[in-house]
Amino acid sequence: MKKILLAALFLVGSMASAFATCSGPAVMKDNAGTSFNMSLGANPSDGNCVSNMPAATPVTPIAAAASDNHANLHNGAGVAMSVHVSNNSATKNYLRLYDAGTGFNGCNSATGVIFAMEIPPNDSGFTVSLGGGLGISFANGLSWCITSGFGLTDTTAATPSAIYANASYR
Repeated sequence: MKKILLAALFLVGSMASAFATCSGPAVMKDNAGTSFNMSLGANPSDGNCVSNMPAATPVTPIAAAASDNHANLHNGAGVAMSVHVSNNSATKNYLRLYDAGTGFNGCNSATGVIFAMEIPPNDSGFTVSLGGGLGISFANGLSWCITSGFGLTDTTAATPSAIYANASYR
């Protein structure tokens, strides 16, 4: 009798937890240690808790020109989520992201660099999820440089017509 009673209680407890509601917000931290609230909701298909974080906004892809390709991608605060690049030339190129807003022309300065990466030669493309998927916060705006010279202050022109680059932010 005790076994039947315990089994019934277990079944009722399991069903009650299956219909539990998500409560939020969950307090998360980005890679810089800045706290932010992540709202939660229930997945309509199975009732499990899911994040209500907005989808990332993609930046219009560019084909790098024979310049340092400095550009302001987004003005104001946000979170850089990913970078996608391809390089069909035999020359390494480099991409740097900056925490910099309107009027950015700082490829010759390391001030505000929040991310830097090599764009390998003869590569058909790859995506980098920034900050382990949580993104990298920026306060002033999101800007980038694409050059063919190594270093945080290099302005050597990128290999023209060989590189596609795209980024996303929220």
